[in-house]
Amino acid sequence: KLHIVTLSLSESLMMVEMGYLRQIISLIIIAVASLLVSLIYAGMYHKHSIKKIRNANFTCQNLECPNIEQFKLDIANTLLNGRISLKKYSIVVFKLRRFASINKVFEEKEVDELLRHSAKILEGLCSYDESYAYLGDGTFGIVLKYTEDASFAKRISMIKNISAKN
Repeated sequence: KLHIVTLSLSESLMMVEMGYLRQIISLIIIAVASLLVSLIYAGMYHKHSIKKIRNANFTCQNLECPNIEQFKLDIANTLLNGRISLKKYSIVVFKLRRFASINKVFEEKEVDELLRHSAKILEGLCSYDESYAYLGDGTFGIVLKYTEDASFAKRISMIKNISAKN
């Protein structure tokens, strides 16, 4: 015997089922969109964190200038580029006169301000393919490019004059 059973859903029952289906699809779309936004945010945060870590490793935080690690990288890059272009470079080290006494007499905030000011002066003296950094203990380093010894001596004299005025 063969029995045929026919089920028919009423139109109102079908509408309810379609409503549930729409809600489920909406929730899935919201979940996927939330996941995508979270992944984008996580990627941006990761990139920002990497930049912050690099900045902390290569910047003297309280002076807001390159530190000795950045200076080493700059020297290596300068030497590599200098060999190719055959430019002359010199590494010059400056130590603030009587820095130990200054450090003892003045507060840390004032000493940092002096060092920040000195760093800004050196930054202003560097061209795009030169670099400077705070090396610690009142000492700065600068990589200077020059073509003739006389021009190098003139730049050193200019730096001395500027530092004497400041």
